[in-house]
Amino acid sequence: MATVRAKYRGHAGYYGLIGNSRSLHQYGQQTRGVLFRWLNRRSQRRSCTWPTFERLLRRFQVEMPKVMERTGGLVRDLRRWRKSKPNAWAKSSCSGALPAWRMRARGR
Repeated sequence: MATVRAKYRGHAGYYGLIGNSRSLHQYGQQTRGVLFRWLNRRSQRRSCTWPTFERLLRRFQVEMPKVMERTGGLVRDLRRWRKSKPNAWAKSSCSGALPAWRMRARGR
């Protein structure tokens, strides 16, 4: 079970981005189903019921993968970037003006 915990942690660390929670949930459900079936293949009869399996997961503290990305750092980095490049955006965003880097790219 420690291996399963480590795999979930690694998967969530890599794929745990904002907006990817549905895929993380599907991954967790499918891997739990596979693990449940694998544990029940150990004998000719069913060795583990679903409530027993859930109790086993709680005992070994196996948590479902979850979103690991934080928005605070992203917002802070964006603010820092905007302060470092004060002319990156036109003063009036309502006028439909393009950012300075976009104007340079278009040759204006």
